[in-house]
Amino acid sequence: MRLVAIIAAVLAVGFAPTLVPSAQGQPLAGFPPAKPIAISGTGSRVVTLRIARPRPAVVTYAHRGSANFIVELLGGEFSDLLVNDIGSVSGQAVAEDLVPGRRYRLKVTASGRWTIRIGQPGTRTAKRLTGTLRGRGSGVVVVRADDDAQPIIALSHRGKANFIVSLIPYGRAGFSELVANEIGRYTGETTPSTPLDGGFYLLEVLADGVWSIRFS
Repeated sequence: MRLVAIIAAVLAVGFAPTLVPSAQGQPLAGFPPAKPIAISGTGSRVVTLRIARPRPAVVTYAHRGSANFIVELLGGEFSDLLVNDIGSVSGQAVAEDLVPGRRYRLKVTASGRWTIRIGQPGTRTAKRLTGTLRGRGSGVVVVRADDDAQPIIALSHRGKANFIVSLIPYGRAGFSELVANEIGRYTGETTPSTPLDGGFYLLEVLADGVWSIRFS
């Protein structure tokens, strides 16, 4: 499954915050990417890892097989089902509520070869929450919202399975906003129930077909 919008994780250079101009001219305090974790294997495995920074992580995955491909991130009472698919797939998902330094176990159930990359992307290339984003399949995009933004969001999906869209606060405390939770082909509009706080978000899209999201 080919992704149109993928934010690549690269090695971190220092830890000083970066400044990203906002629409009002006031800079937002951003941050560089953390060092990514790359894992690969064949069949079912359990891998122990630690997260570098206190913010969500973007999990980029690919599997070449004919049966189940399930990825879970486990840590004490914490459990996050990241992928639950069948056959050869690729895409991205978000792991939330991570604690830096804590030991996690990545549980992979697979029938074939797979690769997983866990990154915490920087914010320098964050896209403003305006205009149109397009993609195919599951993907994650770093975006930034101006303070008190409450855009009209027009969505479309041409697929057969779940179409779920979420805005997840990135680099700060806050609550996720469920933008859409549909199945199959969908066209519609929505808006956040309350204005968004200014700052960075991860726009997470779970889909099996071509999609577009327009903010206005």
